[in-house]
Amino acid sequence: MRVYHLLLATMVLLCCTQVGYGMATERLGPDKDQPHPTVEQPGWPAGMIGILGHDSRVYSIWVNGNENFYFQTTPGQIGELITLYSRIRLRDHVVTIKQQKKEVRTFKGDKIDYNVNFHFLGGIALGGMRRKGNAETYEPTLTIYVDADAGGAWSKKIVIPDHIIANSEVATSPMKSKATKPNRRLWHAEVIFDDKKPAADFENRVWTKVTLWEKDAESGFNLGKVNHDGHFSAAFSEKEIADLKAGKTWLTLTVGNQLTAAKKSDAKLLIENMSPDRLKAKPVEVARHRQAGAIRAARPRRQNEGN
Repeated sequence: MRVYHLLLATMVLLCCTQVGYGMATERLGPDKDQPHPTVEQPGWPAGMIGILGHDSRVYSIWVNGNENFYFQTTPGQIGELITLYSRIRLRDHVVTIKQQKKEVRTFKGDKIDYNVNFHFLGGIALGGMRRKGNAETYEPTLTIYVDADAGGAWSKKIVIPDHIIANSEVATSPMKSKATKPNRRLWHAEVIFDDKKPAADFENRVWTKVTLWEKDAESGFNLGKVNHDGHFSAAFSEKEIADLKAGKTWLTLTVGNQLTAAKKSDAKLLIENMSPDRLKAKPVEVARHRQAGAIRAARPRRQNEGN
């Protein structure tokens, strides 16, 4: 019976419209050529689905949450992709201009040309990057590959929104931006359930998500999850910290499964309980069940107390 179930699962995978090998999945062509269009996934920032539906998309590949979407565009379509990218709910919108003709290979080894790449980190891949301890937001980025000999003619139809951070590696590119990427450093928190255990119960698929909110925005910024030992860290600039202290923005803790949506009204994680020094972060308790109540600063644990 076990062999039958294994064979049945294998047949189901082979019948999918996407092609998968191990922990990797690929897709060829735009959504209009697919029997099933791309749908929004848990953890994606609001508005990301817009750029993925563009008709210039030629290939995409997912490996453990490391997602790359490739586009082969005209100069006018590059402007469209920048506009769609600028509408995604991100703290930083980084567009990089590079000089190089690019191609990607499918699982079968077929070559696909592209000139724009949209990169998103999630899942296992994002967790691995965050464990490195760098003060980065790890948000989606857009990279454009241009012909430097064209003298910047490709950019004449492009308008750069003020909040776009444009980094050009092409000397002839006239693409400039008003925005710059803030200098940030990591701030740490320790989050535990009201039973004094780390606020991450992987066995029962219960996570604690941390979200950054702004008063006039309907959706927040997903900053990640509390890890298995109750630790959480995120990168903030001095201005972002000042806004958190002034109440212009705030952080919430959302306890639930992978599909549980964060809300502005969820329990708050106060910046006063966080610290750039992980050892100085004040433990914060959150109810294991969301409806059970708010969070509170936990009393410091003595050295001889259990974990």
